[in-house]
Amino acid sequence: MTKSELRESWNLPPRYRKKVVESGRWGAAMAKVRSKLGTGTLLALTGNRGAGKTQIAARAMVEVTAGLKSAYYETATGILMDFRACFKQSVQSTEREVMDGYVRHQLLVIDEFGKRGASEWEQNLLFSLLDNRYGQNRDTILISNLSEAAFCALMGDSLVRRMNDSGGMIECNWSEQERNK
Repeated sequence: MTKSELRESWNLPPRYRKKVVESGRWGAAMAKVRSKLGTGTLLALTGNRGAGKTQIAARAMVEVTAGLKSAYYETATGILMDFRACFKQSVQSTEREVMDGYVRHQLLVIDEFGKRGASEWEQNLLFSLLDNRYGQNRDTILISNLSEAAFCALMGDSLVRRMNDSGGMIECNWSEQERNK
């Protein structure tokens, strides 16, 4: 696939496709994300709304597809909806096929990770997805408006350990005005 074909398959909302100036704390966070790409990172961007977390992930998608590797964006709720659709009689996909579809990308960005229920099924499914990607050295960026502590509590100890081992967490606690400088 060409770079443009890869970018067309991102599923990224158009508002995040703009080029931004990489400066200040936002630029430092982007540099840290960039340094982790291609290493099988499990990395979380947490903190304030409007800090540019999704824009950082979008720039990471540009970096990955520049190397002719695939990147994909989805919300946590969207992923769960794809799995739930497997239970409809009219759908031919299996849960394994949906899982494989999300695991195959070199970079998967999961936005709004904290905006979902916390049922045991959802927790187990997202754990399985993240654990599969971690085991196959695929990069994953999780985005959440939760605080670092609340995010870690939602993730659970096993995933927090994997995250600390491979990428860590960047708390994006700067203001929107500070980001735009």
